[in-house]
Amino acid sequence: MRLKKNQVLLKIAFISAKMEIDLQKINKLKLKSLIDIMMNADFKSDNVANKLVTKFLQKEAA
Repeated sequence: MRLKKNQVLLKIAFISAKMEIDLQKINKLKLKSLIDIMMNADFKSDNVANKLVTKFLQKEAA
């Protein structure tokens, strides 16, 4: 399943809000890289994409 840019941005915004993470504190280049990777990836399910975003945010917010 391929994601469009607006789907990726919504997913990142929703998960970061749920985890109470301020996206402005995340490195912009790394965030852009995540968006590019997610737009070019072919995910087997929505759950896999959510896990990728969650792991990225946990790592970057620490």
